[in-house]
Amino acid sequence: MPRLRLGSDGLPPQLNLGVSSHTTATLPVPDDLPLQFEFITPAAPVQAEGTVDGRPFYFRARHEEWELVVAERAGADPAALGVADAAAGDAWYRSGVVDGRSAASFLTRAQAEALIQECARAYLIARAS
Repeated sequence: MPRLRLGSDGLPPQLNLGVSSHTTATLPVPDDLPLQFEFITPAAPVQAEGTVDGRPFYFRARHEEWELVVAERAGADPAALGVADAAAGDAWYRSGVVDGRSAASFLTRAQAEALIQECARAYLIARAS
């Protein structure tokens, strides 16, 4: 599964997703990105849940890693899904690493929001293809 490393500014780099060996595609930041979420914990680990294009997702950042899972199967709890479910087509999964001991556990809201937005864009690109 793809992993995304945060840049030196603590924010994710612009996702550049390969369409073929010779071209790439990026999705611009639309003002109306079909994304709604709320943070569900006030402190570590950083957790959020919401919907992207009407599908439920779960975001968690803990220790040095973060993950975002979108449920593709109706009624599924994205917090209970993972890599194996994505391989089976029941979920979409993205994860990454944050440099520094327990750095992911203490992402700022702006950093977590940026990761969630980038993942939402990547998810929409994957669904469109």
